Amino acid sequence: DSDFAVLLRDVRGTAVSAATLDVYGSEVVVMDLMATAEEARGRGHGRVLVNSLEQWLTEAGTRHWVVCLSSTSASSAASSSLASLEALAASSSSSAGGGKG
Repeated sequence: DSDFAVLLRDVRGTAVSAATLDVYGSEVVVMDLMATAEEARGRGHGRVLVNSLEQWLTEAGTRHWVVCLSSTSASSAASSSLASLEALAASSSSSAGGGKG
């Protein structure tokens, strides 16, 4: 299995939304964390991220996409993880595979 961090930036280059994906072969992907910066909420960034992931996974031939997210209990933890995901995505983009793990 492979793990990926996906980051959405606004037009200024500021990280506004991020997600982590666990990829199991070519058929199953699990999104287990998604966060949007508090100051960027309500602007559709999460929707753009999910729609982009859906398009990418469809083009890649993924057959099953499982989303396991907690609505409120993990929201503050997820928001505080946005900076960590940004750092992870930056280091991942400089590596050959674009993923981590």
